[in-house]
Amino acid sequence: MANCPQIDNKTIKGTSVVSYDSTPLPCTGVATCNDVNTILTKFNDVICSAINDVNTLIEEVTNITEDLMIITEEVTDIQDQIFICCPICDFTGTATELPVCDFTGTANEIN
Repeated sequence: MANCPQIDNKTIKGTSVVSYDSTPLPCTGVATCNDVNTILTKFNDVICSAINDVNTLIEEVTNITEDLMIITEEVTDIQDQIFICCPICDFTGTATELPVCDFTGTANEIN
């Protein structure tokens, strides 16, 4: 046990007279001989900080999700424009041959 001030158990009237008598808890800041009220305050600070961090992460993930949705729409628009401008032709040749599309008009007739 730690060397905390001794308390007569018969006269305990509140949590402030109960003290922690083990090793310090570095993640919470709880130290040997802290009273219960101090420990609860330190636990509350850690919990509130964790909640704030989670809320921040949720907001950031939401923003990233919205950005990905916008990017997906933009990629789809670009793909649609490519299909309009550069229709897919039937081509079964080699890499040194050019594809032949079914178009017999002039450049002025292309929309």
